[in-house]
Amino acid sequence: MNDKIIPIGKAQPEPAFHPAVRAGDFIYVSGQVAKDENGNMSSGNIEEETRWTLEGIRRILQLEGADLSDVVKVTVYLDDARNFGRYNKIFAEYFPDGRVSRTTVEARAVIECKIEMDAVAYKRAVEFVEQSHGRGAGENTMLKVLGRGTSGNVQKVIWLLEELGLPYEREIMGASSNNTQTEAYLKLNPNGKVPTLVDGDVVVWESNTILRYLCSKSPAARRCIPRTRRRAARSNVGWTAARLAQRPLPRRFPGKRKRRKKSVRRALPPTRRS
Repeated sequence: MNDKIIPIGKAQPEPAFHPAVRAGDFIYVSGQVAKDENGNMSSGNIEEETRWTLEGIRRILQLEGADLSDVVKVTVYLDDARNFGRYNKIFAEYFPDGRVSRTTVEARAVIECKIEMDAVAYKRAVEFVEQSHGRGAGENTMLKVLGRGTSGNVQKVIWLLEELGLPYEREIMGASSNNTQTEAYLKLNPNGKVPTLVDGDVVVWESNTILRYLCSKSPAARRCIPRTRRRAARSNVGWTAARLAQRPLPRRFPGKRKRRKKSVRRALPPTRRS
């Protein structure tokens, strides 16, 4: 078996398949029908079954940190082509911008249902600690940095992520958008500042705390964590004073010092000799 193909969800014994598999950056969701959150079959009109089917696909994608917004291809199987307009109306509610490829065919399902869908989503792959069927919590989550790129504190976090080679994605927060004061963000970071690091169920804020947290995740960087309180205090001062600049300014600016002296000299009143 190709170890780069990672199954998602609980395997189905008959027939033998998984609700989805990940292959690289793509997630392939098996055919889904209308089911509730417990996996029980749900029967209703075409609108209801369409909605329940899409919600089932969403739940599967969320296991890999993805959502319906990451879907690039959907194949829909209708038991009656006359239901196309009614199902299409519900489908448009979930994909309002239409940025998805879709194929709809009329076909009779092997089970009693009005609609079945499979989907393909694109979501950047993560590095697993152990690539196996039984993955523990937190091993298949993508680190997410919330903050604007112009913030020096955010830049420190991004720099360390790149140095450690940890996969991450960044969402622009703060500055003119003022989205750090929303109720959803304040639940993550009560200070309403950036950066904020989201690692599965773990949320960390304050840049120096994030740096220590990231170092603890990487065995190669654990030696950077001070072992004594005195060294920890010194590291806090150093990290707070640290600032990353995209273009370091030169130490001297030729010509400016002379012009400044002339301007100061002109501003001074003339001296009188006794």
